[in-house]
This record gives sequence, structure tokens and C-alpha cells, in this order.
Amino acid sequence: MGDLALSSRGAALAGGTRGPAIVPGDPSASLILARVAADEMPPGAPLSSEDKQILRDWIAAGAEWPGTLSERRAGSDWWSLQPLGNTTPPESVPDDWQQSPIDRWIYSALDEKGLRPSPEADRRDLIRRVSFSLIGLPPEPAEVDAFLADQSPHAYEELVDQLLASPHYGERWARHWLDIVRFAESEGFERDVPRDHVWPYRDYVIRSFNRDKSYLQFAREQIAGDVMRPVTRDGVAATTMLTLGPVDAIGLTSAVLEERMAVREDLLEEMLGTVTQTFLGLTVNCARCHDHKFDPISQEEYYRMKAAFQAVWAPTKPNPSAGLDGLFPYGRPLLSEAEQRRRDAQVREIEDRLRQIGADVGSLYRAAQPARPLGKAPLPLARWTFDTDGRADYAPLHLTLVGRAALDGGSLGLPAPPVDETDGNVREAREAAAGTGVGVSEKLAVEIREKTLEVWLDVQSVPEKSEILMEIRSLSGYRGASVDGIQFVPGENPHWENFSIGSFRSKGPGAEPAELPPGERLHLAISYTGDGTIRMFRDGKPLEIAVELGGWPEAGGEAPSDARESGAGAGPRLGALLQQRDGKLVIAGVQPGSPAAQAQLRRGDVLVSIENEPVSDGAAVQRALRKVADGGREHALLLIERRGQPRFVAVRVEIA
Repeated sequence: MGDLALSSRGAALAGGTRGPAIVPGDPSASLILARVAADEMPPGAPLSSEDKQILRDWIAAGAEWPGTLSERRAGSDWWSLQPLGNTTPPESVPDDWQQSPIDRWIYSALDEKGLRPSPEADRRDLIRRVSFSLIGLPPEPAEVDAFLADQSPHAYEELVDQLLASPHYGERWARHWLDIVRFAESEGFERDVPRDHVWPYRDYVIRSFNRDKSYLQFAREQIAGDVMRPVTRDGVAATTMLTLGPVDAIGLTSAVLEERMAVREDLLEEMLGTVTQTFLGLTVNCARCHDHKFDPISQEEYYRMKAAFQAVWAPTKPNPSAGLDGLFPYGRPLLSEAEQRRRDAQVREIEDRLRQIGADVGSLYRAAQPARPLGKAPLPLARWTFDTDGRADYAPLHLTLVGRAALDGGSLGLPAPPVDETDGNVREAREAAAGTGVGVSEKLAVEIREKTLEVWLDVQSVPEKSEILMEIRSLSGYRGASVDGIQFVPGENPHWENFSIGSFRSKGPGAEPAELPPGERLHLAISYTGDGTIRMFRDGKPLEIAVELGGWPEAGGEAPSDARESGAGAGPRLGALLQQRDGKLVIAGVQPGSPAAQAQLRRGDVLVSIENEPVSDGAAVQRALRKVADGGREHALLLIERRGQPRFVAVRVEIA
């Protein structure tokens, strides 16, 4: 059935080189039914017996094809592709509809359908209509009175000019344009990361409308404003339009090259589709896989157009540690280097002033409260006492209470919700009404890697589910969230955990469980050092961390004191001790029977990368292993550097 087309009834009846695909009223002579009955069509997805019978009955009934479709593919002479030209508006319209050519066209169209215009609006309705239409706001009472009192024959034109000169005009009509170019202040997909710096494009559109910029200039700036001469801030901001589409950050950072390439092609298709639909009124996306079936766009032309946008990437923040800078350029800055330095200096000055103001406010607040001496302890970055509100001492990191979180006598807690005790399922009703609550601080000005988190806990009851007591979040890797904190995990073996991407338990299986006695007050602390060590304390006493370091090195050797297990905690693991030496991640020991041992990894091997992602510390190893596991795979490809020849070895390791 070569050259077969099913885009119209005529094409289906004509069929391909082997004859008609459909013969109305004669299923046995219809070649398409024979292919469907033999499960050859659709390829790889045969129809059910019921669907085959429906097709047979349809052909037997005459193969009625509702609707019509053009049999001819559009060419460059298609009516919608012709340049705009001057036309003469209709002449035979009443005198009171001769004020503008548009009125004459409207009246003529109404007249053809036997319709008559509505009565002319009074002046009060008129000013409201034009005000809502042009600026999206009602007129002020004084403006209405002034318009009603103005008997000038040009009063309406002057009113329109006044509204067009309003800054609200750009705000009102920019909304329509922003919808067309899919303006959004987050990236979409699973992570939906906020876009904190797309507002200059929004302001550029508003400014362009208010300045009555020519459409040609408006279009040029958004497609190629960063390469037009002279380069202007408007031109650079305008090209943000190209990168406003959704970004599949997970797909773009996949360890599988083919997946990254496919996601990148999807991104470029979306970009090209937006440009052509916005400025040409054409959907060229179909031509990615074949010549467009209706519009005169060939597949070759699609890829020629795509090549013009091949170098366009959504800008990202520099992140050398993740090894992804080659994939994600930062985009062109709006400021020169000198301007950026001046801006950074101004921002630092403002931030310093805010910190000082916060410290002064904190001092005044503490002065009005009973003294709480810190003794010899170092001054914390912030402290929350919850006496009257979520204000922090020492820093402007004040908490906003979300959900059921509430203050109660110097504590932050979740008050029990009211429950109908007559309900037969009181427990279920209480759980349904409980919900969650949290106090969220303002953002930290800097990322803090070395830190200690402390919390006083007044135990009301033992929770039935895991409860996070305190956490601190920061960005790590490509837009990935990294969380450190303290949580209590109940169950058969209740314990405290470091709440991170890789969790470290306070007690191992078989050890004495963590006590959480109702009615008591506990002090918990968790400390993070620069070398990756995590220590936990309860009431000032250190808690055992369930990470076994001894017994893994080769016979006769001992694990270095600074070695850490690869992939410790609840996540996937290799079963190797890793130590940082001279900027490299060296295997200091291998656990017998572990995935690392089965892959014949050796003490002294240098771990270079996992699935083509460079790893420089234990956290990077944990992230790489987690990505492999989240992708549903059971093996990871490791690049190992070792002495001898060959120097670099690729090792396939099963992750546990």
C-alpha cells in the first residue's frame, strides 16, 4: 500500500499503489480491513476484535466520512501567506457609520446577516467600556464627571489618547502578549524551580506597549535582540522570550546521553514552535519528523530554522562542582562586568545594613525579655524562643507560621484539632483533621556547609509517623534541593535521623531504641563538619551513629580516620570507604561481599565519575547513586583511575 494517505476520504478511496484502501459497502474488497484483520495495522498495536468489527460495519454502511478537508497542500500562493494589502471598505453604509473604515466593515457584515446595530451607548457607559478595554480599570468618578461635562466634539478622541498614555495601558495589554509567548515564573516539570529573574522581560513588554514600539522592532528584539547592533538592554532582555518554555531539568541532566539529546530536541521544538506560531501564525512542529502535511514547510526547512536557535539555552547559575557547566551556559548577562561589580557592591552594602538593623532589632527584643545566658557557647547565627512570635534573635531570619503551626507559651507546636468525640472512628477523624504545620524562615544570604542545628523538644506524645523537628535547605547540584536536619523515626526500632539526601541513623538495628518519653523536655543537636562528619547529641551526650568504618580495609590495613562510607544511610550504596587525597576521591577500603568487592574495586583506586558525572566527595557519590536508583536501574558505570595499564578502567557495579 505504498503512497497510501488517509488524510481525507478521497485519498483513502484512491488508496496506494496496490489499490483502494476502502471500498464503500464492500469490506472484503477493502485492503485496509485485510491489513487490520491480519494485525499488520496499526503497526505494533493490533486492534481488538470489537474495534475490528466496528471498522467492518462502518465500511459496509458506506464509509461515511464526516466533515471536509482540503485535498491540496498549501503552497507559497496560499491565501493566508500573502502580504497584507490595501482594501476599499464598503460604501453603502449610513452616514453615522462613516466615522472609520472599521465601522463600515462592521456595519456591512451585520447588514449581510440581516442584523442591526445596538443603540449608541450613553457617555457614562462609553467611558466605562473604553476604560476597561484599554487599561483594565474602571474610570475614577472625577474622570466620569469630567467626560460627561465635556461637550467638545473631540472629547472621546481625547479620552482615548489619555488612556493610551496611561502606564496601565501597557500593563493591561502586555498580559495578552505574555500569554502568547507562554510567560511563566517557574520552569515546570517535576521540580518547577522558580525563575527569579524573568521579570525584566515582563517589564520590557509593558514598556514596549507604552512606548508604542513598532511591531517589526518588537519582533526583531525578541528573536535576535542580543545580536542586533547596537546591543541594548531591551534587546538582551527581549530574547528571554526564547527560553520561557518548560525545562525538563531531570531529563537534561540524565546520565543517558540519548535521553539528554531527546529532551534537548524537545526543548528546541517547543522554542521554534513558539516563535513560528507567535510571529508567523504557522505550526511548524509537524515538520520535525516529516514535511508538513498542510503548510508549505518542509522537514529540511524545519531543521534550517532550528539551527538558528541551536545555541540558545535557558540561563543557569554557575555550578562547577556538578560538572555540568559545559551543558548549561549561563546566558548573556544584562550588565557589563564593571556594572555587575558595582551592583554587587551595592547589594552587599544593603545586605550589611539589613543584617545590622536585624541585629539591632534583635537586641532590643532580647532586652525586653528575661535573660537567657549562653555561657561559653559561641553566638549562634539565629535563635528562636517563640515567646510572642516567630522573631529570631541575632539575625533577621524571622519565621512565618504555615498550616497548623502555632505558638503556645514559648513553644512552637501543632495544637490538637477539635474532633467530634461522638464519632465512632475518633482516631481516624483526628488524623484526618490533624494536617501539618511548619515555621519557615526567610532565606539565608549564604549557604552554610559547616553548622550545628539545635532544638529543645517538649514531648506531648510519641508520634506514629516520622516527624521532622528542624531542617535547613540549600541548593546543591543542578537545581537540586539538599536538606539537612533532625527527624524522629518511630516504629519497632525508634531512632533519631539526620534528615538528608543520605540519612545517618542515631542507633543501628539491635541497639537500644531512642526514648521519647511524653512529658519530658529533650535537647537535641546535630553537627555537620567540613569533611562530611555528622555528630548527634541528646541532652549533651553524643549519640552513636550507625556507620561502621572498621573491618573493611584489606588484610593488615586500617581505615583512615577521615574515610567515609560511600552511599551511607537509607540510599543505594557501593560498600566502599572513600577518602579525599590531593583533590581526588580514593577508595580506602572495600567491604567483603559488597557491590564494590564483587566489581573487584581495590584499595587505592581513584573514583573519577559515576555514569559520566564527576564525583569529588561523598555527597556527589550519594547523588549519583540516587539518580541511578531513581531511574529504575540496578547497575552503575564507574570510571576508575588506577596504577598500571590501562590507567583508566570502566567498571560496571551493581548498586545495593
